[in-house]
Amino acid sequence: MKKKLTARLCFFMCLVLIISSFAACSVKEKEGDTTSTTLASADSWSPGVDDVYQNVPISKAELVDLVEKVLGDEVKDFNGDLSTLTPEQIEKVEDYAKDNGLIVGKDDNGNTVIKKDEVPVTKIPQNEIDEIYSKASVKDPSNLTPEEITEISKVADENGLVVQTKPSGGGINIGRPVSTTKAPATTAKVVTNPTTTKKDNNPEIITKPPKATTGVYVPPTAGNVASRGTTAVPIATISSDWCETYSMGSSGSNNVFAANDATKDGGTVAVGFTMGAEESADPIALIAKYSEKGKVLWKATISGNETTAFEDVAVLSDGSIVAVGYTMANNIVNDSEYVCKDTVEGVIAKYSKDGKQLWIKIFGGSGDDMIYSIDATNDGGFVVGGKTDSTDGHFSGLSSGKYKAFIYKCDANAGIQWRDSLSGSKHCTVEAISVGSTGEIFSTISSNCNDGDFAGMKQAEEELKGKFTVVTKHTASGKRAWVTPIYDVGHVDLPAIVASDNGGCVVAGKYTSNSDGNKYCFKGIYNGGMTGTTDGMIVALKGDGTFYWKLPLIGFENDFLTGIAKIPGGYAVSGYTASSNRDFAITNRGDYDSFVYTVTSVGKAKNISSFGGSDTDNARAICSNGSSVFVCGSTNSSDGFFKEKSPSGTSEGSVCFNFKYNIA
Repeated sequence: MKKKLTARLCFFMCLVLIISSFAACSVKEKEGDTTSTTLASADSWSPGVDDVYQNVPISKAELVDLVEKVLGDEVKDFNGDLSTLTPEQIEKVEDYAKDNGLIVGKDDNGNTVIKKDEVPVTKIPQNEIDEIYSKASVKDPSNLTPEEITEISKVADENGLVVQTKPSGGGINIGRPVSTTKAPATTAKVVTNPTTTKKDNNPEIITKPPKATTGVYVPPTAGNVASRGTTAVPIATISSDWCETYSMGSSGSNNVFAANDATKDGGTVAVGFTMGAEESADPIALIAKYSEKGKVLWKATISGNETTAFEDVAVLSDGSIVAVGYTMANNIVNDSEYVCKDTVEGVIAKYSKDGKQLWIKIFGGSGDDMIYSIDATNDGGFVVGGKTDSTDGHFSGLSSGKYKAFIYKCDANAGIQWRDSLSGSKHCTVEAISVGSTGEIFSTISSNCNDGDFAGMKQAEEELKGKFTVVTKHTASGKRAWVTPIYDVGHVDLPAIVASDNGGCVVAGKYTSNSDGNKYCFKGIYNGGMTGTTDGMIVALKGDGTFYWKLPLIGFENDFLTGIAKIPGGYAVSGYTASSNRDFAITNRGDYDSFVYTVTSVGKAKNISSFGGSDTDNARAICSNGSSVFVCGSTNSSDGFFKEKSPSGTSEGSVCFNFKYNIA
């Protein structure tokens, strides 16, 4: 089943191999360019620190419900006393509890105790508690029914509060989640070079990535890990509005939407590429604008004599649209506009809200340069991020490592205002960028490096050979506030990010672990299926870069989170999965199915809605306008959810899809 996906994505791997094999060329000197830069001195970096949490026994009502689910007709009128069960029955109950994310232990007398993760809370005033009881229509607070507790939990969750069952089983506590351990955030110095000359007389700001002072990262010893879901996850409580498929090519061609953004008219704009069925066909960059009702209002492409693809898109404050990506073509702009030809170059293209192409800019050097992410800034401009191995052209003066993950702040016409990078001797790239309400800029970086600017970011380097994620925060003026590494014994790749309302951010993606589980940032978390399978993970960071909460989303097969968007009361994530159990208790129609998952602002899974057919369906991105979310991607299915859609996918080729969900 997984081989299908591998085969259909193999052309991506071919592109990577082609990109890595390009020879360098000389860079054309710009007349009058006397720009020079000075890098900041090294400072220490701030690792993420977990919150402390405690485990409490599940309530008597929860225990009765659990036992009845497991044993069914084997038990009648179970009263909550596990000692009344046989050893074989207790073993079944314990296994079921473990499979559903609960903690099984023994008390001082050797009796089984089943607990759940709970976060520490502070007490709230009685008037706030009374208000919650009122909203939940509680009749008698001293004698709560299970239905009333469920409603109280819902109301509390909507207000950022937590409901905990008292260990004795005699009632509940309502409180506000707190962190009990923090690490001080450190910042890198910013040095402006007074000799820098620019047409606008504003000196360019360059920050040097901070380094660890000891070279060894001591990980946190405890963590606030949100409880894993169960097969009782509510399904389809977010309603679908419309779904449209789209293809630029004939049968057998591949069409992919890779990213999207909500537009001011209630619609959405999506970007990606289209690729013909012929082996010689080169991908062409694709952008399409959808109305609020799902009608394609306009579409455009950029093609040349080699591959060109869009990776991300952002709607600026004036309604104009900027798409970013990369190209191998040397004829999409005039020769004079190329910094270097015959290498991979970054592409930035701007369109009016009505679809008129305003300009195309090339970002590059003598190496390979790719732009993967963009977000609009509050001043009418934008920030972009990606990777490069160039040391000249637009990338001269950056950190000295061979491979660099870069962030550039640009004005509305792509003029560079400041830039920053982290580098090492191996692959590293900025995968996603998000701008907060006060202008702060968050990025998520994928890295395979353990040297250069990434040295000392992981404990026990000798055993941690996999990919890991680094999250950064910059001020609007380019000053780096903090750098937080997220890693463990397996691969950690969190390529989606969104700024939160508390000055921090939330990242999402995937992770793997070994047979002993994780030991560091995801301590105690195992894979849902066989060792090495991929599970979903969402991590929230506070404004100082420390961990707020972590939520694993786990099935027995491979599960991927691809995008995240802020919605009222929490977040919505997109992705695709081959699972049909645990947190993905959905009807899998075959191969990979796409999904939208909603979680609360404090890291509790709420609802899941899935869609797909019998072939491969990949939701690749999600955006929101507050009342709705838009999900885009690609599908090879022509049945199930995509039955009677035109155009439709085939086993040989995919079509784009754009899907609108209304938030209940």
